[in-house]
Amino acid sequence: DDKFYCFDIGYSSASTEKQCIKSSYPTFITENGLKLGMSREQLLKVKGTDFYVMTEEQVKYLFDKSGNALNNQKDEVGYFLECDFEKDKIKRIKFGYNVVLPF
Repeated sequence: DDKFYCFDIGYSSASTEKQCIKSSYPTFITENGLKLGMSREQLLKVKGTDFYVMTEEQVKYLFDKSGNALNNQKDEVGYFLECDFEKDKIKRIKFGYNVVLPF
């Protein structure tokens, strides 16, 4: 039973090339319009400013199972989104569900 709970999208380099699964699509865009190369300002317009943490290198959002933003990781996280930045452009998008697997 193959299921995906987390996606990690980014630009590959020589050091990560062997660990990546290459897509045949020239771009990757999420259902709400997130994509590599977006600016921080564009991300905040799409996802809002109710984030869990924001640093120069990363913006991280946490949501409960109903889609409400969380400001405290002690709450039960249902969904997460992390965007890593380099020179104010998204270089990596990681998102998925917090799932406890039965093993």
